[in-house]
Amino acid sequence: LPNTNTFPQKFSWEASVTPTADWHNQTLQCTVTQGNTEQHALKVLDVLFTPRFLKCDEKQYVNSTKENATIECSYSGNPAPTLTWFRQTDEKPIKTETGIAIETKDEHHGKYKSIVIFDREKLSSIP
Repeated sequence: LPNTNTFPQKFSWEASVTPTADWHNQTLQCTVTQGNTEQHALKVLDVLFTPRFLKCDEKQYVNSTKENATIECSYSGNPAPTLTWFRQTDEKPIKTETGIAIETKDEHHGKYKSIVIFDREKLSSIP
Protein backbone atom coordinates (compact mmCIF):
# COMPACT_ATOMS: atom_id res chain seq x y z
CA LEU A 1 0.00 0.00 0.00
CA PRO A 2 1.29 3.42 -0.85
CA ASN A 3 1.69 5.81 2.04
CA THR A 4 -0.82 8.65 1.59
CA ASN A 5 0.09 10.42 4.81
CA THR A 6 1.68 13.79 4.21
CA PHE A 7 3.64 15.68 6.77
CA PRO A 8 3.66 19.46 6.40
CA GLN A 9 7.11 20.91 6.36
CA LYS A 10 8.23 24.45 6.75
CA PHE A 11 11.36 25.63 5.00
CA SER A 12 12.96 28.97 5.39
CA TRP A 13 15.83 30.60 3.60
CA GLU A 14 17.40 33.92 4.24
CA ALA A 15 19.70 36.06 2.13
CA SER A 16 21.31 39.39 2.82
CA VAL A 17 21.73 41.80 -0.05
CA THR A 18 23.04 45.34 -0.12
CA PRO A 19 20.90 47.06 -2.74
CA THR A 20 21.88 50.28 -4.44
CA ALA A 21 19.61 53.08 -5.64
CA ASP A 22 19.40 51.31 -9.03
CA TRP A 23 17.53 48.45 -7.34
CA HIS A 24 14.62 50.67 -6.23
CA ASN A 25 11.26 49.30 -7.46
CA GLN A 26 12.95 46.20 -8.91
CA THR A 27 11.41 42.78 -8.28
CA LEU A 28 13.30 39.87 -6.74
CA GLN A 29 11.94 36.39 -7.40
CA CYS A 30 12.69 33.24 -5.45
CA THR A 31 11.67 29.90 -6.96
CA VAL A 32 11.65 26.60 -5.05
CA THR A 33 11.26 23.41 -7.09
CA GLN A 34 10.32 20.08 -5.54
CA GLY A 35 9.68 17.35 -8.06
CA ASN A 36 7.22 18.74 -10.59
CA THR A 37 6.00 21.50 -8.27
CA GLU A 38 7.31 25.06 -8.16
CA GLN A 39 6.62 27.73 -5.58
CA HIS A 40 7.40 31.38 -6.27
CA ALA A 41 7.86 34.35 -3.99
CA LEU A 42 8.16 37.90 -5.31
CA LYS A 43 9.37 40.99 -3.48
CA VAL A 44 9.46 44.53 -4.87
CA LEU A 45 12.35 46.42 -3.30
CA ASP A 46 11.76 49.76 -1.63
CA VAL A 47 15.30 51.15 -1.44
CA LEU A 48 15.83 54.39 0.45
CA PHE A 49 18.42 56.68 -1.13
CA THR A 50 19.39 60.33 -0.97
CA PRO A 51 18.38 62.78 -3.69
CA ARG A 52 20.57 62.94 -6.78
CA PHE A 53 20.55 64.59 -10.15
CA LEU A 54 20.17 62.20 -13.07
CA LYS A 55 20.77 64.91 -15.66
CA CYS A 56 21.48 68.55 -15.07
CA ASP A 57 24.19 70.06 -17.19
CA GLU A 58 26.33 72.47 -15.21
CA LYS A 59 26.20 75.04 -17.99
CA GLN A 60 23.07 75.37 -20.08
CA TYR A 61 22.94 78.30 -22.44
CA VAL A 62 20.01 80.52 -23.32
CA ASN A 63 19.68 81.57 -26.96
CA SER A 64 18.79 85.27 -26.80
CA THR A 65 17.35 85.19 -30.33
CA LYS A 66 14.46 83.02 -29.15
CA GLU A 67 11.47 84.31 -27.20
CA ASN A 68 11.75 81.65 -24.47
CA ALA A 69 14.50 79.34 -23.26
CA THR A 70 14.25 76.21 -21.16
CA ILE A 71 16.65 74.74 -18.62
CA GLU A 72 15.95 71.13 -17.66
CA CYS A 73 17.11 68.84 -14.88
CA SER A 74 15.97 65.38 -13.89
CA TYR A 75 16.41 63.90 -10.43
CA SER A 76 15.48 60.94 -8.25
CA GLY A 77 15.43 59.88 -4.61
CA ASN A 78 13.41 57.81 -2.18
CA PRO A 79 11.51 59.27 -0.43
CA ALA A 80 10.68 61.39 -3.47
CA PRO A 81 12.57 64.70 -3.36
CA THR A 82 11.43 68.09 -4.57
CA LEU A 83 13.36 70.34 -6.93
CA THR A 84 13.62 74.07 -6.29
CA TRP A 85 15.10 76.54 -8.75
CA PHE A 86 16.92 79.68 -7.60
CA ARG A 87 18.32 82.60 -9.52
CA GLN A 88 21.79 83.02 -8.01
CA THR A 89 21.73 86.80 -8.22
CA ASP A 90 18.95 87.16 -5.61
CA GLU A 91 18.71 83.60 -4.10
CA LYS A 92 14.91 83.67 -4.28
CA PRO A 93 13.16 80.40 -5.16
CA ILE A 94 11.51 80.41 -8.59
CA LYS A 95 9.58 77.16 -9.12
CA THR A 96 9.44 73.56 -7.99
CA GLU A 97 9.35 71.66 -11.27
CA THR A 98 11.60 69.66 -13.53
CA GLY A 99 12.45 72.73 -15.58
CA ILE A 100 12.05 76.48 -15.80
CA ALA A 101 11.25 78.74 -18.71
CA ILE A 102 13.14 82.02 -18.89
CA GLU A 103 11.88 84.85 -21.03
CA THR A 104 14.71 86.60 -22.83
CA LYS A 105 14.19 89.92 -21.10
CA ASP A 106 16.88 91.77 -19.21
CA GLU A 107 15.22 91.21 -15.82
CA HIS A 108 15.42 87.43 -16.30
CA HIS A 109 19.12 87.35 -17.20
CA GLY A 110 21.42 85.84 -14.62
CA LYS A 111 22.79 82.58 -13.30
CA TYR A 112 20.36 79.92 -12.11
CA LYS A 113 20.86 76.90 -9.90
CA SER A 114 18.69 74.00 -8.79
CA ILE A 115 18.66 72.06 -5.53
CA VAL A 116 16.93 68.77 -4.68
CA ILE A 117 15.76 68.16 -1.12
CA PHE A 118 13.75 65.46 0.65
CA ASP A 119 11.64 65.23 3.78
CA ARG A 120 13.87 63.71 6.50
CA GLU A 121 10.83 63.07 8.74
CA LYS A 122 9.27 60.93 6.02
CA LEU A 123 12.55 59.00 5.69
CA SER A 124 12.66 58.22 9.42
CA SER A 125 8.99 57.15 9.51
CA ILE A 126 9.41 54.43 6.87
CA PRO A 127 9.72 51.02 8.59
